[in-house]
Amino acid sequence: MFNIPLVPGGAGGEGDWLLNAGLTTSFSAAGYDDEIKRWMKSVFSDYGNKAMSEMGIITGFKTDRLPQTLPPLTQLAQSKIDGIQNGTLWFEAFFNAETQATAWNNAQLLVSSASYTPSMYMADLQMALDKQLRSEH
Repeated sequence: MFNIPLVPGGAGGEGDWLLNAGLTTSFSAAGYDDEIKRWMKSVFSDYGNKAMSEMGIITGFKTDRLPQTLPPLTQLAQSKIDGIQNGTLWFEAFFNAETQATAWNNAQLLVSSASYTPSMYMADLQMALDKQLRSEH
């Protein structure tokens, strides 16, 4: 595990950590009825505990019952998470669907196309973000 990279003049500090928001699930207002509410509560209220106890997986969901024995790496990671004071979402959490598609699709080009450079990726992503910001204001 590592936290936000520190750079000279940057705003972050050693106590700042990027956190995963877990799984995202969306429903339309019309589709979010009592049956869906019960399903969501059933599936996700104990998701973190179940993943931890059955597979030793740390998720983005609350875990309040740790098993008696955990692998050392899981213990180390959980200890770090327990001590986090300043958490923030990954920057991708703020992407709209179009910007997210640009990020995903062009990331593949970084490994599949010798002519597509990291600088090109960042320029394309910045254009998508600029477009997103213009549409939000």
